[in-house]
Amino acid sequence: MILTSPTVALISPLSIAEASHRVRASLDQGDTIRGRGKEDYFVIRKRLPFTARNSFQTILFLNLYQEPSRTLVVCEFRMPISALIFVGLFFLVGFSSSCLIVNGMLNMHSFDLTALTFAILFPLSGPLILLIGRYIARNEPKDLVAFLMHRLQARPYETSD
Repeated sequence: MILTSPTVALISPLSIAEASHRVRASLDQGDTIRGRGKEDYFVIRKRLPFTARNSFQTILFLNLYQEPSRTLVVCEFRMPISALIFVGLFFLVGFSSSCLIVNGMLNMHSFDLTALTFAILFPLSGPLILLIGRYIARNEPKDLVAFLMHRLQARPYETSD
């Protein structure tokens, strides 16, 4: 998952009110997860220690839907929009700088290995930072789903349910 991942659906035997109460109680404790939300919609992320902050961490968008005698829990995982904007601007500035450097070298008919190295590596560093951040966050969707399954007594939703 670089930018998004597949949607995960769970089914819980709890009512929507009880499921919402349990999610909100977990958010209020703040030990494992943090987030905000309303009765049927939550935005959740895994709580990280101060020394392990990751701007590219996974955010879970959680929707609760009432079904007869149970609740459908729909989980959608995304990366923060601020991180996407950062990487896009970083790449744009890097690519523009690289074009200016190469153009200057061509106009002056000179070859500068340092400038050429910078021109090649700078635009690639933004996506590289993105990949490293996403690699660090690779287990977060699994952890968040496991947390919800435990907290809501849920199981994976089968289309035959």
